Amino acid sequence: MLRRVRSLAHQRARGVGRLTTLLMLMASVNACSSLSDALTPGERNTGPALATVALRANISALVGAPGDVVALQVRLSYVRRDGSWVRTDAQTRALSSGELQSVPIGVDVAPCLADPAREGGGASCLVVLQLALLVNGNTVDEQVIGPLRLTPGQSSTTPPPVTLFELAGIEVVDVSGNAVPSGSTIELALGAERVLRAQVRDTRGQLVSDRVPVWSTDAPQIASITSAGAITTVSTGTARFTATLGARSVSVVLDVVRPTSTLAVVGVPGSGRGLVRSTPAGIECRVIGTVVAGACSFAFVRDASVTLHSIPEEGNLFSAWGDECSSLSTDASCVVIMSSARQASARFTLLRRFTVSAALFGDGRGLVTGSAGIDCLIDAGRTSGTCSALVPDGQVITLAATEVPSSSGGNDSPQSFGGWSGACSAATGITCTLVVSSDDQQIGAGFFDQRRLTVNVSGAGGGSVRAASTLQCMRSLEGDISGSCEAPFAHALAVTLTAESDESSQFAGWSGACSSSATATCTVTMTEARSVTASFSRRRVTLTLLADGSRMSAGQIRVNDVEACAVSVGAGTSSCKLDFDAGTSISLRGVAGERSSFSGFSGGCIGTDDCEFVINANRTVRADFAGLPVRLAMVASPTANGAGRVVAVGVTDGIDCTYSAGLPDDTGCDMLVPLSSQVSLTATANAGSALVAWGEACAGETTLTCTIQPMAARNVYARFVAAIDVSMEIAGAGVVSFGITGVPAQENCSSASNATCRYSLPIGMTGTFRATPAAGYTFTGFRGPCLEGTGLVQTCTYRGFGFVRRIEAQFVRQ
Repeated sequence: MLRRVRSLAHQRARGVGRLTTLLMLMASVNACSSLSDALTPGERNTGPALATVALRANISALVGAPGDVVALQVRLSYVRRDGSWVRTDAQTRALSSGELQSVPIGVDVAPCLADPAREGGGASCLVVLQLALLVNGNTVDEQVIGPLRLTPGQSSTTPPPVTLFELAGIEVVDVSGNAVPSGSTIELALGAERVLRAQVRDTRGQLVSDRVPVWSTDAPQIASITSAGAITTVSTGTARFTATLGARSVSVVLDVVRPTSTLAVVGVPGSGRGLVRSTPAGIECRVIGTVVAGACSFAFVRDASVTLHSIPEEGNLFSAWGDECSSLSTDASCVVIMSSARQASARFTLLRRFTVSAALFGDGRGLVTGSAGIDCLIDAGRTSGTCSALVPDGQVITLAATEVPSSSGGNDSPQSFGGWSGACSAATGITCTLVVSSDDQQIGAGFFDQRRLTVNVSGAGGGSVRAASTLQCMRSLEGDISGSCEAPFAHALAVTLTAESDESSQFAGWSGACSSSATATCTVTMTEARSVTASFSRRRVTLTLLADGSRMSAGQIRVNDVEACAVSVGAGTSSCKLDFDAGTSISLRGVAGERSSFSGFSGGCIGTDDCEFVINANRTVRADFAGLPVRLAMVASPTANGAGRVVAVGVTDGIDCTYSAGLPDDTGCDMLVPLSSQVSLTATANAGSALVAWGEACAGETTLTCTIQPMAARNVYARFVAAIDVSMEIAGAGVVSFGITGVPAQENCSSASNATCRYSLPIGMTGTFRATPAAGYTFTGFRGPCLEGTGLVQTCTYRGFGFVRRIEAQFVRQ
């Protein structure tokens, strides 16, 4: 309690007032001989419980007006241990108009000393002096001195000087210095901070700096205020704050409200416009793209639930929320909990109209369906159904075109989609996807009715024209037309026509819509009705006849019993070509000429009989004629003394003639040979003989076989002479050849045969042996009788008769 009293006295010592009277309270122990002389000059108070305090007052001439009564009231109290004050005395001292004057005060401390609960103890007391400056009995300033420790019969030490003024009143200002009128109401959000300052002015309007009013509140459960004016809110409600200084006071009402948070509506890019309105009221914001106007921001009570409503203008559509409302992107309304400052954005989109219409082309029927409920029927340039719609600006729409068969005359007529125009002119196929970005976009669609294709077949030939599976027009050789020669096709369809002739005809060409085609196929585009003519002619084929008289023969080929191709003896082969209409019946016959025979047909006909066929393609037939056979005879050989045999190679019943001493046998020594045919005769000498020459038709032949081609009767002889047989044996690896100048060569002897070779050496003739070593071998020489010469070549001439002679040829490895 003592601490509270000291604090209060200190606060009052800092107050500021308007009165300029200056009062100095101080201890005076040296101005007089005793304190009692200062209190009452000439009188003495010897009471044992009296303590003395002397006051010196310096009174300004500005205190009060002339004639006013100015006095100082002093109320005396002592302090108990519990901090309470006990009033003991009150004194009033008149003040003169002098600026410096003494105000004697005597303090009776007996009641304090008699109280066992007093603060301190011993022979002293703590005393508080409450001073009041009175002008005409009215208190104009107050001040508290002490507590002072006083002892009877002694004086205490006074505190610092205290100034008392003539105060006019108290005013309240905020931290910015703005006045807060007494009795006014201020609003403060719960949890927010605010400071109020109570300041004192004197009667001149000057601030009194050493006077501090005391703040109090009538509702501490709502808000409290410190001595420095700092407000602390506790809960929502109303509290009255009062600043008091003595008898003066001023009050301010505080309304504590829930804190607020600001909700702002902003715009985002968009082509439309609309209104955003809040519940509870506060926001009424017009949004035009990114521009907003009106009440677009409002402070709502903290944690309030605010519902924003989107209201699009006519011809517009609400598209989406953003920011705080992004989770409810396309809902018409959005709820925001104001736990803090929030921002929401709203996008509105302008509605655009697009219309489906018939394109400037097309005479058909079809349906266009797609986005925004489009279901538009187009029939020969007229539209019906849902052909127009409103969609948000920038929306992507997809349309599809479907052909609708036209029922004309009870038959469905196929239709075809011709394409898009207008805003879909760049689209290909039956669908169009586009972005609606301008007002009244026009989209055209065209459909076409089917087109008829007519085919004609003409000419002397037969054939057909077909297209797909619906058209096949045929003409026979007799000129009869059958099949389907006309059919409808979808507009702009590319139709391929193929002309096919029968086996007796050929395609002659197109006319009409296909006149530019040079092949048997033609493609026409059915953008309109078309007519095509295909011509067929009888096909011409070639019969090639080859009459072969190369075997010295003559003859002719007759066609349908008329000579068509002939060959004479020795003329070789005659070639003849005949052209016929395909399908012509042909009869061929081969007729031999003089000294000739017909051998038969080959190629397009086989055999010797007449050949009959119907010609439908080019054909080649060969007729072979042969001359009559000639005789080939083996005759006597001059100056021959040996024996041997001549045989016709590979010929059955041919020559097989034996010679003895130059004369042929009586049988097997002649044969008939077809004219110009080749015959090979082979001569084989008996043991002890050798063939040394051919004669007549085989004269000059250098081998054991003679081949001739007799063109007339011919004679041949073989000359065999007596000979010695030579046995040739080869050691090692190599080849030995044996030859006699002017005599048909005998076979070589090779070591690879691993056999003994035999040579015939005509008596009196010189034979030559030649040795050829194999790779890796060297020839070392011949050994045996009748050898002349050295090295690889040696000769031998035998001039007598005797046994077979043996000769060796030696080859050794290198």
